[in-house]
Amino acid sequence: MTARRSPRQPAGPGHTGVVTERDSPPAEKRVTWAELFFDLVFVFAVTEVSTLISHDRSGAGLLRAVIVFVPCYWLWVGTSIQVNQRDISRPSLRLLSYGHLSFIAAIIMVAVGMRQAVTHPGDPLGAAGSALLAGGTALYLATFGFTRWAMFRLVSWTRLTAAAGVLVFLPVAIVLPALAALAVLAAGVAALNVVEYARVEKIGWRALLARRDGEQSGAGSGPQSP
Repeated sequence: MTARRSPRQPAGPGHTGVVTERDSPPAEKRVTWAELFFDLVFVFAVTEVSTLISHDRSGAGLLRAVIVFVPCYWLWVGTSIQVNQRDISRPSLRLLSYGHLSFIAAIIMVAVGMRQAVTHPGDPLGAAGSALLAGGTALYLATFGFTRWAMFRLVSWTRLTAAAGVLVFLPVAIVLPALAALAVLAAGVAALNVVEYARVEKIGWRALLARRDGEQSGAGSGPQSP
């Protein structure tokens, strides 16, 4: 850590007169064009939610709008926290900030596909509807895998495998009734959450047991009284 004497602050009884880098004010952080563009995309998503409410002002329409808005909101909050805490001028983090846009694209695709499935539940989704619903789900899962690697250098095999499985299911969703295809996707995402929860719990229990065994072995190897 470097130290320098402040030219403006005299050395008094309560201060040594030496200012360290830790005492220095933080560097000014400027808003990037990527952040501004991301905000515009979020504003567009909010306008789409307002369009949903204007077309259906019933309780079901309001619930549908909330389901679409909540993921968009938390995506915007998480991205804002990310760019405020990290230096996104680095190429890897700049790519990560643009990668979050695919989250929004995936959410919009799934929302439009769900709207078609709910509007015509007995009809097949067709190629376009399946591409929106299943393709958006696969894009969301794949983007999650990318962001986890970019942030923590960890590979999310469960999400990437689930994304590949959804792409395999896409041709089948074309001929299935819309509500059945939506139910299969919902069941797959629920199963994914169960698997990930079980893995997290298993890793947590392994860490707990390893720590307990370490404490016991440390206690057993201590000095013993004669």
